[in-house]
Amino acid sequence: MHKRDGFTLIEVMVSVTIMGIIATIAFFSLTTSQRTDQLNTAARVVEADLRSAQSRALTAENIKTCTDNIGLKKSCEISTVGCTDACVPAPPAGIGIRFVPGKDRYTTFAEVEPSTNDWRYSGTREDVFTRVLAAAGAPNVIVSAVSGSSTADIAFKRQNGSMVIDGCDLSQGTCTPVSLTITLKHTKLNVTRTVSVNAITGRISIQ
Repeated sequence: MHKRDGFTLIEVMVSVTIMGIIATIAFFSLTTSQRTDQLNTAARVVEADLRSAQSRALTAENIKTCTDNIGLKKSCEISTVGCTDACVPAPPAGIGIRFVPGKDRYTTFAEVEPSTNDWRYSGTREDVFTRVLAAAGAPNVIVSAVSGSSTADIAFKRQNGSMVIDGCDLSQGTCTPVSLTITLKHTKLNVTRTVSVNAITGRISIQ
């Protein structure tokens, strides 16, 4: 049997094969760990954004607002296109977030026009900020479900911070839903995490 530097050729081949297997296992382990971290990051970002919206509503934080060409108030936090007057700070009736399954982003919105104040996202006129999960350190993570609905709006009322889910304002009477789960999924790992909210307790938590 031929030897190379004191080892047989078979021994060298076996050693190379073993090192290859170890390297492959280490690579997949590292990849899985990174993707798990990305999913956990996404869950923390969603939780933090919901808490931020709640805090902004509690403190009655101003939103840059203007009047459009049909006399309605609109947010100009992102763009002044459509404004017919100056963009000035004003306290909205509430701050909320719209989640859509299948998307890797979601939108923070503000209820700035009293005549359309339904605690639900009413289009780009209410846009305040769009969160892209990939840019927040969570690539390949999407909102995969929102309690079985096609969309979900979670809003917080000014000053008291009361939570309104899909237009259900408990302070105005009995309605549903009073709780909701936002399921996040890593498309490469095929694993999910959920963020839960409850309008009765105001609780926001990662499950």
